[in-house]
This record gives sequence, C-alpha cells and structure tokens, in this order.
Amino acid sequence: MKLSESRKVRQFILEQTKTHRLILLLHYSDNLTPQEIGLVLNISEPTVRKQLGQLQQQIQQQIQPQLLLGQAAYHAQSPVLGLTGTA
Repeated sequence: MKLSESRKVRQFILEQTKTHRLILLLHYSDNLTPQEIGLVLNISEPTVRKQLGQLQQQIQQQIQPQLLLGQAAYHAQSPVLGLTGTA
C-alpha cells in the first residue's frame, strides 16, 4: 500500500466514532472475532457484526474506488515494458 493510500485509510478511521474506530482496529489489527470484540467493548456480538458490516461497506464505497482510480492512473502512466499494444 502506497503512502497516499495509507493516508486515506487512516483518515477514514479517524472520521469514525470512538466505538467504530475500536471495532476496526480490534478486528483488523488485533485479529479479534466479533464475539471477542463484543466482550472487550461490552456490546453484543450481533451489534459488532452489524457495525463491522456497515464499516466494511463504507470502506468499499469510499476508499476502494479512490484506490482503484489511483491505480488506474498509475498504470496509465507506467506502461509495461515490452508491450506496444499492437498485435
């Protein structure tokens, strides 16, 4: 992941509520299950699952399109050596 991509992810996390930040960090950094996260945060497992699903959906809608656009621009500027585009 490039530095600009890391910044986008970090900014997304910082924009979340404290509980949502903790859910993301506990799940992705500490590899805790929704059940374990629920125990740590004193919330129910179904609530953790629902919030994690909503957060993942937001990431897909907000972050991934930006990353894909950035990758497309990068690849458009960096052609693969040896390929001319002709048959």
